[in-house]
Amino acid sequence: VTREIDWPAITDSSPKAWTAAIADLKRAHKEYQRVADTIGERELFVELPGRGFDLYHLYHGMIQHCLYHAGQIAILKKALA
Repeated sequence: VTREIDWPAITDSSPKAWTAAIADLKRAHKEYQRVADTIGERELFVELPGRGFDLYHLYHGMIQHCLYHAGQIAILKKALA
């Protein structure tokens, strides 16, 4: 994955673009949930090709990543209060 794909430049910082970004994030989370709901327990422990880890660890990593950012947001909100 290139930096441009992983961290695309923000070309529009308008309120409309922010609303669209939030909608896209919610859509992605719903899609992750839909996929997670279709996976059987045994499939969680099959190593992902070329990754060196399984879905179980991927999902835990995704949750930890989201919680990390939620903590950052909480700290920023507290600092602004």
